[in-house]
Amino acid sequence: MREFETINFHEHEVVKLDMPHDDALVITLELAGTIFSKILVDSGSAVNVISQTTLRSISQPTLVIDHEMTLLNSFEGKSVQSLRIVPLTTRTHNVELHTRFTVDDHFMPFDAIIGRPWLHQMRAVPSVYHQCLKFLSPTGEKTIHGSQKQSRACYMTGFRKMPPRQENVSLVRDLTVKDPAKDLSSIVALDESSQEKGINIGNDLPPEVRNDLLSLLKQNIKTFAWSIADMPEIDISITSHDLNVDTTFKPVKQKRRKLGPERAKTVNDEVDKLLKIGSIREVQYPDWLANPAVVKKKNGKWRVCIDFIDPNKACPKDSFPIPHINRVVEATAGHELLSFMDAFSRYNQILMKPDDQKKTSFITERGTYCYKVMQFGLKNARATYQRLVNKMFSTQLGRTMEVYIDKFFQ
Repeated sequence: MREFETINFHEHEVVKLDMPHDDALVITLELAGTIFSKILVDSGSAVNVISQTTLRSISQPTLVIDHEMTLLNSFEGKSVQSLRIVPLTTRTHNVELHTRFTVDDHFMPFDAIIGRPWLHQMRAVPSVYHQCLKFLSPTGEKTIHGSQKQSRACYMTGFRKMPPRQENVSLVRDLTVKDPAKDLSSIVALDESSQEKGINIGNDLPPEVRNDLLSLLKQNIKTFAWSIADMPEIDISITSHDLNVDTTFKPVKQKRRKLGPERAKTVNDEVDKLLKIGSIREVQYPDWLANPAVVKKKNGKWRVCIDFIDPNKACPKDSFPIPHINRVVEATAGHELLSFMDAFSRYNQILMKPDDQKKTSFITERGTYCYKVMQFGLKNARATYQRLVNKMFSTQLGRTMEVYIDKFFQ
């Protein structure tokens, strides 16, 4: 391949742009002898589109018209029928191209839209970020620059044409308000004496399937853990989490970070809870020491994490294969029923290797503690858990179940 056949974009090309921006790429292009400055470049469009108004302004004596109709999505969010298809000549940088355009008489803020057909014919590469389009001509690489001013003017024109929003009508459903008519599932208690022991059952299941499923779950209610205290630990002979710290790394003791009153109380409450259930223990003279970090979750509650960045640097990566989410999703396709199980505090069932417990030490205003169980945030925790479930469900994986660990920090 010759050098001039390579198209390149450079950072210096954005120097004159109004940054940062999220503008669409709108260029100037000659259509059938007339220059138009509001041409949208849309690589997501499978057709080239021209408005009826733009077509009327073209001074071309005769047009060969194809009355083929195409279904389009309008800028008003509706499916509309196109009028016809017309061949037009586009011209830029002395390069002419005969192109088919679909004619639409519905509102659009642009003179025309050039989609993938034109881009492929021109062998053109657009960059919205660089606000330009480049293509190869017989004399080398050519560039068509976009206009941010025109792009924003078109956006405002389209915005003003949007249908008025109805008052007191929420465009987004408030998920905190339960609406049985709209919910895809409903919570059903497996134990009538304890409403907390409930599961989500799909509302669209046939009655006989729903009843059989509930009967099966109630018969095996002791299989489920409804609190951390209900969870048995995995015997260390089966699995444990081994940090395998590189001994050439010098242990790091982080200096204690001061927390605000609210965060400090959250950490103390978390420590009390973990001590009560036996997930942590008090420790003295640790070589490794980390700080707790308190972050707010989406629901407004606080989450306590431990900053294991230093011991993680000293741990080699576990190369145990982790399944790709795409393969897992594909494996579930075609089955009659699909059930999801969110493993509750799953990592806390796996014990730390006894010699590595003190390496998970962290400091609070009350003292220093270390983890007896595997904590998310430790390097290779995901691989350890994946290895365990692969061993537990070796006869079922790929047949009746798949396992994917989505929430983790490494």
